[in-house]
Amino acid sequence: MALAAVTALNAGAFKLSNGVQVPLVDSREYLPFTLPNGLRVIAVSDRDAETSAAALEVSVGCWSDPPEIAGMAHFVEHMCFLGTETYPNE
Repeated sequence: MALAAVTALNAGAFKLSNGVQVPLVDSREYLPFTLPNGLRVIAVSDRDAETSAAALEVSVGCWSDPPEIAGMAHFVEHMCFLGTETYPNE
C-alpha cells in the first residue's frame, strides 16, 4: 500500500480534542496548557472513571548526561521516585 494511502487511512482514525490528536473512539476531554514555569500539561477528564491519576514524562536520558558524569540521568530518575516523609514507602 502506498504511503499516501496509509496516511489517509490513519488520518481518519483520529480527531482533535482541544488541539490534541486522539482516537475517534476516545470520549475523554483533553485540555492542553502551559504553566508559568514552562511545563506543558495535558489535563484529561474521564467522567466515567472512578479514580484519578497523574503521569509525568521527562524527555531526557543518557544522551543528556554531561560527559564527565555518566549515569546522571539514571540517578535523577531514581531520585524522582523516592518516597517522602508523608509517603515513605512510595
